[in-house]
Amino acid sequence: MKPSGVTNTPSNLLLDAWPIMEWIQGKEPAASGFAALIESAILGETRLSMSRINHGEVVYLIRKNFSPELAAKFLNAFSNLPIVLLSVSDRLIDAAVEFKSNYRISFADAFAAAQAVELSVPLLTGDPDFLPLISDGGPLRLHWIGA
Repeated sequence: MKPSGVTNTPSNLLLDAWPIMEWIQGKEPAASGFAALIESAILGETRLSMSRINHGEVVYLIRKNFSPELAAKFLNAFSNLPIVLLSVSDRLIDAAVEFKSNYRISFADAFAAAQAVELSVPLLTGDPDFLPLISDGGPLRLHWIGA
């Protein structure tokens, strides 16, 4: 069920690590939802972007959770996705620190939230850790692909 405060029609999305890990592991409904967004990005209908911090988180999680052979396969698939990688500015670091100071989220999630707010785009996720960030009516918008 989609939580309130979640967007409906994405044309420009910032990615959290969560949907990519769900896609790699074939976990539904996120895997098919993310696959549809990849197709939409290939067709030029949706722009997918991701912070270099969250990109690093995905690489780390793949290396940590899979055998070297599977990790190589998944890293290759990940590197071929139509995702624009975004650098991290000092201003973004400060905004991430603010999110991390005020909510019980990981530092990588704080970067995803801060970058989505900075770019005024929805954050693509299904990670329930983000729900408190929208429940108080803050500036973060989510595009939910979780259960």
